[in-house]
Amino acid sequence: MLGKKNTLLGVYLFLIGTLFSQNSRPTFTASQRKVCSLPSPITESSGLALTKNGTFWTHGDGKNPAQLYEFDSSGFLLRTLNLSNGTNVDWEDLSIDQQGNLFLSDAGNNDCDRTDLKIYIIMDPSKHDSTAVHAESINFTFEDQTVIPSPIGNRNFDIEGLAVYKDSLMLFTKNRSSPSSGYTKVYRLPKYAGNFKALLVDSIFVQTHIQLGRITGADFDEDLGLLVLQTLQQLLVFRSENEHIQWDTFNYYRLPYHTDQYEAIEWKDAWHLWATDEVPGNLYEFTLVDKPFLYPLKSETVFPNSQVQIYRDAAGTIQIYIPTGTSIQIFDVSGRLCDALQDLPPGIYTVLISFSDGSSHAKKIIL
Repeated sequence: MLGKKNTLLGVYLFLIGTLFSQNSRPTFTASQRKVCSLPSPITESSGLALTKNGTFWTHGDGKNPAQLYEFDSSGFLLRTLNLSNGTNVDWEDLSIDQQGNLFLSDAGNNDCDRTDLKIYIIMDPSKHDSTAVHAESINFTFEDQTVIPSPIGNRNFDIEGLAVYKDSLMLFTKNRSSPSSGYTKVYRLPKYAGNFKALLVDSIFVQTHIQLGRITGADFDEDLGLLVLQTLQQLLVFRSENEHIQWDTFNYYRLPYHTDQYEAIEWKDAWHLWATDEVPGNLYEFTLVDKPFLYPLKSETVFPNSQVQIYRDAAGTIQIYIPTGTSIQIFDVSGRLCDALQDLPPGIYTVLISFSDGSSHAKKIIL
């Protein structure tokens, strides 16, 4: 039931939860400094990991050699490590744990049609000086992908962000659905070799704008308790409290204009991050101009327009009242657009409201 109503009778549930609005959420800035050019033969750097010795590991994007490269902040190539038992189908990110072990994500999945997704485990390379390594692998499928390839409206299984989080791995999708729902999905995998289903943890509304909303890299620093997600033009910074990532509390940091895409990100300290791009191939240092979480985020319990009302009535029917000229989309926890609104089972959803003045707001609700 869509339309305008001056008086709403009965008991209703106003929209509740934490605001995910690109208009109401503070947006800060991040400055950029080029540190060095990446050494040859590194091309299309797509992942980055910082060792305890202050050196970096990186790798090329899909179809490049199955090699990892260690380099320093002056741009000097220290080492090339060949993966002897794998190929670079679509390597998209790299992460390192407290023990120095590398986790290499071969889970790029542009068309959401791959059945050979995996994370390679490379035991601490500093403990040997060989030029080749045999890696173990974590092979996985998605618990919520029921059709392969996925239809174009549900292509949200391309993993371009990987982060070690305690004894697990967190995977973040680059949303390729058309039209885009603006969500990245968060999955969890164990850190040891085997065959698994990636468990859907949550979904985060980033933005529907492709340059701002598609995740291209991730990193979690356990000592700082900070998680960063990278898109083509901005960073999302989350904090961890009481052993949990605060998914509903994060800040945007807009990146300087860049002609190509930043593909890899790594924490340096609480106010600085390392990053690389694919082309021309540089190492950068980002500075968060405002300290993370310096200002409290604005929180609301209802949409700005009081005429927006969504609730489930006593008969279990979902009632929706919005002003004329306003459009609405409802997404489930996986970030999938819900078409049959009257058939929604009870649960947590996110509603995206687009107003006639061009503004839009997204909020979690309980129905």
